Amino acid sequence: MNAKNKLRKLMCAMICCIIVLGLMPMTAFASGSLQNVSLSGDILSWDDYDGAEFYRLSIDEGYRTVITNSVNLRDTCNVLGLDSGTYAIELYALDASQNQISDSWHGSYTFTAAKPKLATPENLRLDGAELKWSAVPNAVIYSIIVTEDGTVLLRGTSTTPSYDLTAKLEDGHTYSFAVLAVAPGTNSNYAKLDNILYKADDDTNTDDEPTPIKHIEITVTAPQLGAIPDYNPVLVCDPEDGSTRFLDILWYCIPESEYTGTSDDLWDEMDSDDTFEEGYIYSIDMYPIIEDGFKLTTSTTASVNGSPHCNTYGNVWESYNSSSAYVCLEFGPLHPHEYDGWKSNADKHWHECLCGNKADEAAHSFKWVVDKKATTTSKGSKHEECEICGYKKAAVEIPATGSSANTTTAPNTASPNTGDNSMMWLWSTVLLLSGAAIIVYKRRRVFR
Repeated sequence: MNAKNKLRKLMCAMICCIIVLGLMPMTAFASGSLQNVSLSGDILSWDDYDGAEFYRLSIDEGYRTVITNSVNLRDTCNVLGLDSGTYAIELYALDASQNQISDSWHGSYTFTAAKPKLATPENLRLDGAELKWSAVPNAVIYSIIVTEDGTVLLRGTSTTPSYDLTAKLEDGHTYSFAVLAVAPGTNSNYAKLDNILYKADDDTNTDDEPTPIKHIEITVTAPQLGAIPDYNPVLVCDPEDGSTRFLDILWYCIPESEYTGTSDDLWDEMDSDDTFEEGYIYSIDMYPIIEDGFKLTTSTTASVNGSPHCNTYGNVWESYNSSSAYVCLEFGPLHPHEYDGWKSNADKHWHECLCGNKADEAAHSFKWVVDKKATTTSKGSKHEECEICGYKKAAVEIPATGSSANTTTAPNTASPNTGDNSMMWLWSTVLLLSGAAIIVYKRRRVFR
């Protein structure tokens, strides 16, 4: 009996141990601490932890799982939508199954949001076919989304707290609406109005139809190493009064090593005095304002620096009566440009990098160069040549200077010659010699 009692006690002890182990959190099995955890500015970094496949960073009630041993806390707070404040941070290592394998590191981080969030639009309602809401202080524009059975029918914008949906709503259909207030660098939460049955009003009167925008052309200075961002792009609209200004211009950058080309990329917003650096990819978001009396349509086109632009929604504008367009363009990665020789056309010359960047662009400075001199009987040729790049124009003809066939002799008005004077020098010499001989002869006679 004693042996059986001992066996029962041993079994009970083992069961208790199993229960206790099962109730213990996974952190109880963490084998060590993260080493050299450091917060420098917005960057939290630490040494690689042996066996770690991931790291879990918790801030406030949100968290982020990363695979590197550093993280930008400012970007993380922006992604989590946090307001300005000081937040507790927890960091630990995870294995391939995302089980915690290290002790937790605890710290704090003070986050300053770029600008405080705007108030959420209130009193959202459908008045006939017009969506209305109360104006939000400091809001510059409002973003509107209309859905039916979970499918987005319209994404539009308005500079006033209303939006005419006459062209989009159908009688007897049920719709949901969402409105977001926007200002440069900040926005509100969405105000929502769900499952509203629309009944068309036969007495509804619509205003005159706005003029469609045909095309939007934007010219912006591309990033150059050491230069600052261009916050004053040139905007040309067709018709020209349809859009003359921008709501906002925003520049962003991301290290080339972190760029994936997906929505997971974490871009840093640039300041106006930041300079472009090597190894980064840059992006500009531009918001041309569509003036009252004009509208975007599915036929509206846009181009940036002469190249066709596809906006966020494909090759068309989703908004039927939008008050603002969204145009985004990426540049980079930047590198030091290397130029080799001059390139030219008929009007100008320039240096060009392999990436297509142009420098030293200027008009030609021509001089005349004679290829063949003209003579009295044969034509010559010459061409214009740029003194800087050597570009040559086509050669042109130099006329012959003249010949006997076309020489004109002036009339002789002097008296005609009546004798032969071609040998006068000979006769003059004979006369002088004869005179000298006579003088010598007479002198010899005198001396005798």
